[in-house]
Amino acid sequence: GGISVHPTAASVNSSRRVTKKVKSDQMEEYPSRQISRKKGKTSNSDSRWSKRFTWPDELHRDFVSAIFEVGLKHSSPSAIMEFMHPNPQVTSERVKSHLQKYRLNRQKSRKEFM
Repeated sequence: GGISVHPTAASVNSSRRVTKKVKSDQMEEYPSRQISRKKGKTSNSDSRWSKRFTWPDELHRDFVSAIFEVGLKHSSPSAIMEFMHPNPQVTSERVKSHLQKYRLNRQKSRKEFM
């Protein structure tokens, strides 16, 4: 007797939770759309969105030499930044992105060579 009561009680509770989740998701859907629209617009007063950063040759050479110091397999943005000369333009986010591109381009060039 006691065994059959527990699964039904659990299923009722879980179905209630699911419906609550769905309702909250539907309510949050509209504000998030409006926020994303605002992000798309770039105005001069909005300083969050800056121009795309291009790596100068000298900075890129410093980046590559840091990778050779650390080793490509063991390279992480923090490890690369330790071996690079301090520069206010270089952030961990930029190093992370540049490392990602560097690895992809290296794979492509190796495939073309082989």
